[in-house]
Amino acid sequence: MPAARTERQFFDKELEADFDKLEAAAPDGAEVAIASRTRDEQTWIVSYRRDDGPTEYVVYEKATGATTPLFVSQPALLRYKFAKMEDVRIPARDGLELVAYLTRSDTERATPLVLLVHGGPWARDGWGFNAMAQ
Repeated sequence: MPAARTERQFFDKELEADFDKLEAAAPDGAEVAIASRTRDEQTWIVSYRRDDGPTEYVVYEKATGATTPLFVSQPALLRYKFAKMEDVRIPARDGLELVAYLTRSDTERATPLVLLVHGGPWARDGWGFNAMAQ
């Protein structure tokens, strides 16, 4: 089954502990990614990618486990409330599942649907903030 969001399997317990700390410090529902690291791997630049807002960056100090805010990719977007993105599984005629992403303008009632089809089959959309869907 294809993954809708990033999934990690750790073979290094120390790295897993670092990601546990980073996920605990992340905004609710954000995906953690390492944007950069120093050569000694003691200081990291980490991104918190969200589906309902801009990406936030922090500095992570491995020795202490502390995170310090660095910047937000589009800070003007922080004043708005955006919709969450849902992953939807569509069965294909070959028996496999296609992953699609749905952003609802209203979760309480039926609203019109706009379908954005990408140029596949070798490309796929991904989870995260989508300005066109918002």
